[in-house]
Amino acid sequence: MRAARAGLTLLELLVVTVVLALVGLMLMPLLAPRRGGARHIKDGTQVRAVHQSMVLFANNSRDVYPVPSEMDAANTTLSDGSAKDDLGNVLSVLIYDGYVVPELMVSPAEQSTLIDVQSSYALSDPPAAVNTGSGAGKHARWDPAFRGSPAEQVVQGGTKPLGALAPEANVTAHTSYAMMPFFAARREAWGLNWRLDQAVIGNRGPMYEVVGREDKAKTRLLDTGSQQSTAFVSVGGKGTNSTTLGIHGNRKTWEGNIGFNDNHVEFVTEADPPMSVWTFSGLTPASARERRDNLFVAEDDATVTKRDGTMHAQIGTMQVPEGWGPAAAEGEVNALGMSNNWLRTWTVSAVSERGKTTAITVVVD
Repeated sequence: MRAARAGLTLLELLVVTVVLALVGLMLMPLLAPRRGGARHIKDGTQVRAVHQSMVLFANNSRDVYPVPSEMDAANTTLSDGSAKDDLGNVLSVLIYDGYVVPELMVSPAEQSTLIDVQSSYALSDPPAAVNTGSGAGKHARWDPAFRGSPAEQVVQGGTKPLGALAPEANVTAHTSYAMMPFFAARREAWGLNWRLDQAVIGNRGPMYEVVGREDKAKTRLLDTGSQQSTAFVSVGGKGTNSTTLGIHGNRKTWEGNIGFNDNHVEFVTEADPPMSVWTFSGLTPASARERRDNLFVAEDDATVTKRDGTMHAQIGTMQVPEGWGPAAAEGEVNALGMSNNWLRTWTVSAVSERGKTTAITVVVD
């Protein structure tokens, strides 16, 4: 009987090696990390952690995410007439209640020199809060010194002034992320509903414009030149020169992590990713109604663009419409009258006598 071979010949070993190498080359694109590597993975973990903190807060607050002006109706955190619903105050509530830490509010891929971790966050008796007579900040619901963008006003003696700073006056802020402006038409979505297509928080994005009308409409990055600036502005907008293009993208296209209302996070390479969908009820034919929804454009809920071909305001100061749904006021409906996905940073510009936010200023960098 012929003895069994002890192993592979040199030729067979060479063939096996070549085959394994070819298989490795074919699998490499699937196994390789996305652009940004560990930074975008860590950033995605942070986005999910912040949204998870919102979920935990809502579990203890009638399924609603933080609305600072309602939490501070007695004016024990900020004085009457303050900008309570600024983005920074929303996030500060989550930190103050112990659901998340300040370090997770700043992306490892942050590009702005005006955003940094707040190392002096006060977890009790915040000195920036109103002095209620029993000690500064004794009954505060959050530390109002935490700022959501460099355009937010600085707290002064327990008062946070209304309006955005001039671009040249921008000072350090403490978060990298944009959120759903939770006013008017979007207020109904500001809480637990577990919708996997509803964006709530994510990396900031640039300005986009809508070209074409209704079912032919498309969005494209707004051409604002190439000169870089770290300032947050509320007029003109920033598109091709936006700092946000460098967070995960290549400074020509935007990429980022987006947290959705079912608490999952997606790293997306388009501002209108496949999982962000809206049914534009006024489009014809009916087959054209379900379309990708740009995360940084508040399209007209029915027709993408208004029937007269214009677009409502996407940046700057805008009134908060009363009630739910599209604004009833005459004239052009602003972005707060729409319900589709829209992530932005903002400051509060006006409040009513009862402290309700009546106008905000949307800012971009």
